[in-house]
Amino acid sequence: MRNYELVYILDPQIGDQQFEEVIDKYKDYLEQNGAEVVHIERWGMRKLAYTSVSLKYRQQGYYVLYQFSGEPTLIDPLEQELKLEDPILRYLVVVADKEFIRVPTLPSDADLFDQGPRGRDRDDRRPYGGDRDEGRDRPERQERVGEKADGDKPDGDKPEEAAPDAEKREEEAAEV
Repeated sequence: MRNYELVYILDPQIGDQQFEEVIDKYKDYLEQNGAEVVHIERWGMRKLAYTSVSLKYRQQGYYVLYQFSGEPTLIDPLEQELKLEDPILRYLVVVADKEFIRVPTLPSDADLFDQGPRGRDRDDRRPYGGDRDEGRDRPERQERVGEKADGDKPDGDKPEEAAPDAEKREEEAAEV
């Protein structure tokens, strides 16, 4: 007998009741086919890294890990069963060469991505410390070319009054 790990992702739209039904179904399937289920770990709802047609454009999935010992001939029929199961979006069966590794409870997505607006931490600290301009020497605002120190434009740039012939055109347009 060899050690195997099976991880699959369930469609989140099937609901909590059916999560347990699918988990129990595959536990029973493994046991009926001569495998010894050592551990089942429910990782829960997690955000998917990407979406596609085969993932039914889902943004999240319910992850389940099985650690079991069984004969190598069990794996092909198991994979055929997993392919036909509609609520299973993805699955992966791997050989565990050594002892099973028990991972302590994984942090939830909410803990991993606990950020507020604009991707900043909720306590509103900037990454790598402090204010954006803190400690930076910034030169005073330079005046635009051609501006006087008091902010006025030079005399040549003041708007001129309308030309007399423009006024005549406006009057003629109004009469017509």
